[in-house]
Amino acid sequence: LASVPGVTEEVDRSRKLAEAQQKVQSAAATDDAGMRAEAALALPALTHIKELQAQLDSSRAQLAEALEVQRQLSTKAAECQQRLLEEHQRLESARAKEADASVQKQAAERQLEEAQALKKELESKLLNAEISKHGELLQSLQDAQAKSQETGGGAEGRDSMLKLLVSLQAESSDSSKKAAIWQDAEGTRAVLLEFAALTEKKERKSRCCALATLWNLATEPSNRLSMFNDGPQLVESLLSALAADAPQLQHCAMATLQHLSEERENRAAMWQDRDGIRAALLKAGASDDMSIRERALSMYWNR
Repeated sequence: LASVPGVTEEVDRSRKLAEAQQKVQSAAATDDAGMRAEAALALPALTHIKELQAQLDSSRAQLAEALEVQRQLSTKAAECQQRLLEEHQRLESARAKEADASVQKQAAERQLEEAQALKKELESKLLNAEISKHGELLQSLQDAQAKSQETGGGAEGRDSMLKLLVSLQAESSDSSKKAAIWQDAEGTRAVLLEFAALTEKKERKSRCCALATLWNLATEPSNRLSMFNDGPQLVESLLSALAADAPQLQHCAMATLQHLSEERENRAAMWQDRDGIRAALLKAGASDDMSIRERALSMYWNR
C-alpha cells in the first residue's frame, strides 16, 4: 500500500489526527484546569476536522464510483464504436453484393434478350420452312389432281392425291398450323372444300381425308366463325356427308359440325337452318350410332 501514491500521506494524517484526539481527551481528563480549558477549546476543532475527514472520504468514494461509471461508459462506448464499425463493414459488403447482383441481373437480361431474339429467328426460319413445305405439298396435290383429270381419273392419279391428302391431314393435326392452313383461302382451303364435295364412290377415301382435315381445323377456336360463315359450300358438303351411306364420312361431318357449334356466334344461325342443319341434327339424335347421337346431343346442348 505504501507504493500507491497518496496512501502514505493519508495514513500519516489519520494517525496524527487520532493522536491529537487522544491527547485532547487525556487533557480533558487531567486535574490541570488550564489543560482542561485548552482541551475544551481544541475538542470542537478536532470534531470539525473529523467531520471534514469523513466528508472527504465520502467524496473520494463518490469519485471512485464516478470513475468506475466513466470506465464502464468508456467500455460501452468502445463496444458501440466496434459495433458501428462492424455494421458499416456489413453495409458496405451488402452494397458490394447488391452491385454484383445488379451486374449479374443486367448480364442475365442481356442473355435473355439474346435468347429471345435467337428464338424469334429460329421460329421465323421454322415458319418459313413450314410454309415452303406446305406450299410444296399443296402444289404437288394440285399437280396430282390436274394429272388425274388429264388421265381420266385413273387409279394411279387417285392414289397420288390420296397420299398427299393424308399428308395434309397429318399436318392439320398440329395445333400451331391449324389457323394458317384454313386462312390459305385460295390454296389449301379451296382444295379441301373441293375434295370434301366429291360424291363419287371411287373418290370416297380422298373425300374422307378432306373431311377429317376439316374436322381437325374446326377444333381450332379461331377458325370456327370463319369456317361456318365462309359460304354454303362447307355446310353443304357436311350435310351431304351426313346423308351418305358411309359411317366414316358421317363421323367426320358430325364432329366438324359439333365443333362449329361451340362458337357462340354460330349457334343461332345453325339452329335457324331448319331444313338443313337442324333437320340433320334431329335425325342424328335418333341415330343407332352412339357416337353420332352423342355429338348431336352435344350440339343440341350448345344451341
